Amino acid sequence: MDPHPKRRPRWRLPTGLAALSLLLLQAYPVKAADHAVAWPDNPASRAEAEFRLKRLENLLLTQPSATAVLESWCKTYQIARDPRVIAERPPAPDKPAPPDVRTHLRITSGETIHYRHVRLLCGGQLLSEADNWYVADRLTTEMNRLLQSTDTPFGRVISALHFRRTTLSSQVFWSSRSAAPDIRGDLAFPAHVITNEAVLHAVSGLPIAEVVESYTAGVLGSPPTR
Repeated sequence: MDPHPKRRPRWRLPTGLAALSLLLLQAYPVKAADHAVAWPDNPASRAEAEFRLKRLENLLLTQPSATAVLESWCKTYQIARDPRVIAERPPAPDKPAPPDVRTHLRITSGETIHYRHVRLLCGGQLLSEADNWYVADRLTTEMNRLLQSTDTPFGRVISALHFRRTTLSSQVFWSSRSAAPDIRGDLAFPAHVITNEAVLHAVSGLPIAEVVESYTAGVLGSPPTR
């Protein structure tokens, strides 16, 4: 078993569920006005929105816990008075792990994969949605209990494992060069602005989980003020 799996190129075209997400996001864009704060269409807003998205993408690619990144991000951009990120688990049908997920997780005979769908919010603002397949047999009894019976974010539950993250694909769906205003004159953003697919590994190199995370325009916070 290779304890240091090679990181795949970040420019690789997304496959499986990530590819499906891309098609859906392109088909159903939403306006900035549909989020907590509208961004007026002007050069300063365009430049700042692109800067924030690139910065957030870089943080998500270099830090193991997306939850920790979002909590720091909420504090930096004052998205809410309380920067604590909470998870919601809306009713969702179970999604059996696709074959590529089972391969990435190196599933052996008798091991169980559980599915978890969550929405991460800060101060009532939706920041992201995530599909998570994790190997229950590689977690502690208490971790499995928390994941099955509470809304605690996955990264917080498994923090004691000192896990690391290997990115499979990363896509940003908005650019200031191709952006267009909506009918109100505000910047229009897609339903999700960033989608990441990654595998989480224990310090031993053993895969723990695979996640597909889709980040909303809510991560942008408030536009710059003149």
